Amino acid sequence: MSLEALALSLALIVALLLWIAAPLLRHGSRFAEHADVVLTERLQQHYERVLSALRDLEEDYSLGKLSQARYQAEREHWIAQGVEVLAELDRIGAFETADRTAAELDAAVDRQIEQAVAAYRKAHKLA
Repeated sequence: MSLEALALSLALIVALLLWIAAPLLRHGSRFAEHADVVLTERLQQHYERVLSALRDLEEDYSLGKLSQARYQAEREHWIAQGVEVLAELDRIGAFETADRTAAELDAAVDRQIEQAVAAYRKAHKLA
């Protein structure tokens, strides 16, 4: 076998392997995106539980069900939990996605308003 035939065979094998691996690589990135979404949702749910616990704690303290020392200890615990969750959400970029999504939504609403105003102006110029 000549060197050229060997190089051509090797190139065909590499191309075949890339063709076979392409769907697997795409599926892996979709799985990672889904995992990020699930993680973000779980962290947001945990943060909601932390906020709920803090509200309940404030209510119990205001009703006199808790001593000052117990209230302070519980409050510090729940605040630390909230800080950890927010730090993790920040680390995975959940806030950037939410900001971008809100900005995209605002832009879409602005476009619809501008289209409605343009249609109104056009209708009143023709009338």
